[in-house]
Amino acid sequence: MPVGDRTFSRNSAEALVRKILALLRAGGVTQFVDLDDGDTEAVAQRETVEDKTDNYTLDEEDFGKLLTMTNAGPKIFTLPAVDAEDIGLYVSLVKRGAGKVTIQAVGADRIQDSGAGGTIYNDLAEETFAIVKLKVIAAATWMIEYFTGSGWRTS
Repeated sequence: MPVGDRTFSRNSAEALVRKILALLRAGGVTQFVDLDDGDTEAVAQRETVEDKTDNYTLDEEDFGKLLTMTNAGPKIFTLPAVDAEDIGLYVSLVKRGAGKVTIQAVGADRIQDSGAGGTIYNDLAEETFAIVKLKVIAAATWMIEYFTGSGWRTS
């Protein structure tokens, strides 16, 4: 059976489809990897999850991660400065707990419609599992790609 520029036997194609479905059900991003024997393998990629309990300054190693802030009091995630080379990179941040979580841009960087060095925050105590995914869309510019909860505000 031809698939793209590759040919799979019926058995390997069916096995690949079963594995893809299992990976999609399990979550994560599916990636296809060419094996040395000419076959193709589907593998799941998941974000690295790190829990923080105090103010935290992100760096370039945090791109692509899911960072959680577990605390009852107010805490701050400080974003790294970004430029045109960072376009397309993202980070997901989670508010876990009743405390206010602020995400702070630095320097001339802005988050969506915030001003330079602006913030996005969630201070709703009842939103104990609120997430925001931020993506770099231009030099010094973060965009809110996804969020849950109604408490996220920019300033």
